[in-house]
Amino acid sequence: MLALGALALIAGLVHRNSAAIAFSAPLLFAPSLAFWILRWTLRRIQVEREAPAAAFEGDEVEVKFKIRNHSPLPVFFPAVNDLFTPEIHEPKTVSFPQRVRAGEEVEDGYRGTCLLPRGLHAIGPGVLSLSDPFGWTQIERPLPPSRPMKVYPRLLRFGPPDKRGDAVSALRDEKTLLGRGESLEFFSVREYQPGDPLRRVHWPLTAHRGFPVVREFLRHAVGSLTLFFDLYRPALVGIGRGSSLEHTVKILVAFAHHATLRGHRVQAFALGKEALIVPYGTGKAQLERILDLAVQVKPDGDVPLPQLLSIHQHRLQRGDSVVLPLSPYLFQSPELFEHLRGLRRRGLRVLAIVFDETTFRPLWHGAASSEGKTEEFLSRLRSLGTEAYVVACGAELELIFKDRGGS
Repeated sequence: MLALGALALIAGLVHRNSAAIAFSAPLLFAPSLAFWILRWTLRRIQVEREAPAAAFEGDEVEVKFKIRNHSPLPVFFPAVNDLFTPEIHEPKTVSFPQRVRAGEEVEDGYRGTCLLPRGLHAIGPGVLSLSDPFGWTQIERPLPPSRPMKVYPRLLRFGPPDKRGDAVSALRDEKTLLGRGESLEFFSVREYQPGDPLRRVHWPLTAHRGFPVVREFLRHAVGSLTLFFDLYRPALVGIGRGSSLEHTVKILVAFAHHATLRGHRVQAFALGKEALIVPYGTGKAQLERILDLAVQVKPDGDVPLPQLLSIHQHRLQRGDSVVLPLSPYLFQSPELFEHLRGLRRRGLRVLAIVFDETTFRPLWHGAASSEGKTEEFLSRLRSLGTEAYVVACGAELELIFKDRGGS
């Protein structure tokens, strides 16, 4: 129409034909007016993107868009083109009803699958497009990306093996005096000792035996689990999703999930470019904190694992279960073995995740060779009372841990 209008205008001016000039006016004016109105209307369209704050690897999520027309005129053929980054930067298109009246709000969305590994992934940027009712022209407005969505590692169903006696123990001595942690499950009776509360005296049996006796009840003990992430650069062996760090994340998150389901306390430590600490806690909220930490960890640290243990050893309590990922750079580390002896002397249980150097290849050029040292390393670990689990690159982690600690 613009071309035809321009042609008519030029012909009218050349031939001094007023009819041609009059004919060119609506041909030039109508599209220009439509474009101006469309541009004016586009500024008055409000767009809201709703995306989940977090999801797990492999989850399908829904991203919704709300469009509200704040202009006094209807808009036609609205559409949003968006970029769903967790699905390997897949472009998505959302088409709304052909006409959205003034003041009307419409909602639609798309579904995407989280194919990329754990991390923070922004959704967008996107583009809002409108057209005039005749389809003459289309105009676009960029939309900013959303806040980054957390993609958590996939939750695996296994955990550290439970030790006998961890779940229930007798309420004795100072615990009897304090009266804390008891249940209603009867355990036994014993002779009265000074300081025992009178409410526990078994009066009928006292009258029968001729000396005071008190009841004892079972105490449900809450286990404690401490997780260490080794972010020291030379600790990284393997690449991509087959790296030692990705295996560490999956294992430690599975252990945390296993522990929180049982009501146990969990804490976690990592030290890369910045210190990441999750203090003791229980329940789903604590698992979310561990998952948030797992999203952030990268192999960008300058502090080896033995030094990380030194920094946080004061946070470890007697009876804790401590999980340590051990890469080949530690196979001949005297500092590590000194720490393991200290942990055992303090009454802590140590579980070691040992990465097999024959399947995980070192990436750090300065890393010392440890080839053929795995068996010797495992033997030394077990001589110190450490429970060691060997993990090969690409191994089925459930098969390694489930038989001895799975749910």
